[in-house]
Amino acid sequence: MRLIFLNKMRDGEFRAFDYSENAKIRGAERTVFCLGEALGRRGHEVVITCAGAPPSIRRGHVTVADPDTALQGVYDVAISNNFARAFDGVNAPTKIV
Repeated sequence: MRLIFLNKMRDGEFRAFDYSENAKIRGAERTVFCLGEALGRRGHEVVITCAGAPPSIRRGHVTVADPDTALQGVYDVAISNNFARAFDGVNAPTKIV
């Protein structure tokens, strides 16, 4: 299954966070990354979007991508960390907040 995690803030902007290999991930980002990592180990294709990410990098079992690159894809499920407006422009039949 193809899943995308939309890491957005309440104002609709994508949250900036360092998902590089040596970064310490904390808070909501850690939860999103750990869930994505677990789903990736089970064979799902997982993409996490965040501001400031390179166009697309692989970290463990997930791909971290900037919004412009990630939103061009087609997904089975889109998951937002906090509100429904995050799904604007996302091509996925199932959307979970």
